[in-house]
Amino acid sequence: MTDTLHFRYQKDDGRIGSRYWGENAPEQITDPPEGYGYASEPGFSQDSRGELLREAKADVEPGEDYDPDSEAVVAHLYYEPDDPDFEGGRIYGKAEIVDLPDDND
Repeated sequence: MTDTLHFRYQKDDGRIGSRYWGENAPEQITDPPEGYGYASEPGFSQDSRGELLREAKADVEPGEDYDPDSEAVVAHLYYEPDDPDFEGGRIYGKAEIVDLPDDND
């Protein structure tokens, strides 16, 4: 399998949605709907994805940044197409604090 990531991202905040690794990405990714962009990143493996997500979560401390009894940390990939420090854009991980569901839900 090739390590080329094809993805669609939200233009307003850069959050990466649909992803495809390999050649010949499907049209649902390469022809995104209004409000979404398409990009590809050669050399970006699934291991790279996991590393960015782990790093984003590692920056958040239980008990300091969130209450582990009622909240959890989730990480998502984001894309900055115009980052001047990266030719062709930058993919990065970002952590988000979410409420845990109630036991009654």
